[in-house]
Amino acid sequence: MAGSLDSLLSKCTTLSLPHTKQLHAHLFTTGQFQLPISPSRSKLLELYALSLGNLSFAILAFSQIRTPSTNDWNAIIRGFIQSPNPTNAFAWYKSMISKSRKVDALTCSFVLKACARVLARLESIQIHTHIVRKGFIADALLGTTLLDLYAKVGDIDSAEKVFDEMVKRDIASWNALISGFAQGSKPTEALSLFNRMEIDGFKPNEISVLGALSACAQLGDFKLGEKIHGYIKDERLDMNAQLVEMGSNHCGDFVLLSNVYAARERWADVGRVREAMKNRDVRKVPGLSYIEGNGVIHKFYNADKSHESWREIYAKLDEIRFRTDVRTLIPEMRSEMAPPTDIPIIICRVWKDMEGWILIPDSFAVEVSCNNNTGG
Repeated sequence: MAGSLDSLLSKCTTLSLPHTKQLHAHLFTTGQFQLPISPSRSKLLELYALSLGNLSFAILAFSQIRTPSTNDWNAIIRGFIQSPNPTNAFAWYKSMISKSRKVDALTCSFVLKACARVLARLESIQIHTHIVRKGFIADALLGTTLLDLYAKVGDIDSAEKVFDEMVKRDIASWNALISGFAQGSKPTEALSLFNRMEIDGFKPNEISVLGALSACAQLGDFKLGEKIHGYIKDERLDMNAQLVEMGSNHCGDFVLLSNVYAARERWADVGRVREAMKNRDVRKVPGLSYIEGNGVIHKFYNADKSHESWREIYAKLDEIRFRTDVRTLIPEMRSEMAPPTDIPIIICRVWKDMEGWILIPDSFAVEVSCNNNTGG
């Protein structure tokens, strides 16, 4: 009975809350809930955390397990990826290690994805060290997730190093680095890698082409852009359809595609992208920034007043304007809508007299990472 239930649930992507609770009760009454390894129990946690979006109930169910398996831990960590507090995934990951629980490649992959949501670079480096120590770097999926994360936090050199050290690469690995180069203001490297992937026997798909077109737009290389558009036509690639087929609901993907079309003045296609966003209820995410200090990540939006000390914070920011050395890099805007990485990056020095507001060392560099997915 247990085997047939495991097989049935493995094919199940969603259940209603009443049916999920019935499954929960069944596992309890049949003794399957406390088995050392129970695929059905792990699936139950996934249903609570992911399909139903009830992470708190999943955590409650997890707390009832005497000896959770790695898959049980993974289900909860995976649930944190789309939660309001993705950094909790890293806290659970550290708890696994402290309790000598077995961490596998999937665990690391899920934690990295959570870190990517808040651009948590320091935590990512710690996980990278664990990945190398455990020999997980041979896993193509995990390697791709890691290099994609480094690219998202702006550490393109580390992303490239991970790519070069990967024992096995797939099309997603190539695409992640091409996109990382293109979005990291390294269009020449993006196009070089795009050409190299064909030489190495990988056929570019819609995602590869999207990164290459973005690089062409940055360089103003319309001749190469026309050649790539010819490839799209010859291969009958549907850039809009690809985002839909991927199940993408991330506004950055659609904004980037619209940006590429706008650079070529293909306004009808820009309209199609926006219509696809409307049909899929993809909303532009407000621009926000993250500050990481003492291992704690804080996020804030433009004109954010949610913090209880927002008045003091804004007063201190006004003071910083006159008392800090600020270097600002503003990439050139080339099209109708800016891609996610065309944003200011500000590095500033904070003095000791700020200790009353933020607990930091005497001399401490604060990096403000921006996540701007809108173009106006």
